Amino acid sequence: MSYNITSIKELRKSEKKTQKQISDQLGMSVRNYREKEGGKLPFTQLEMMKLINLFNLEKDDLFQIFFVNGFKTIFWLNDSLNNQYK
Repeated sequence: MSYNITSIKELRKSEKKTQKQISDQLGMSVRNYREKEGGKLPFTQLEMMKLINLFNLEKDDLFQIFFVNGFKTIFWLNDSLNNQYK
């Protein structure tokens, strides 16, 4: 599924979800989620994988939102996952 969306906030709103709904699904406070959605705190690798599942995304879609559009976060490209693409 490809999105022409530039932020997690836009994605959340396009799915008609509240910050409370997403924060509950990620297991964090609304305040913590709000700061992450706003780019003040980074999403962890696990949170990003949960976002992929919550929004039925492809990794490339999330890559587009977080990297191409300049969103600040920690991404999942660590050694264990990098090895899958070699």
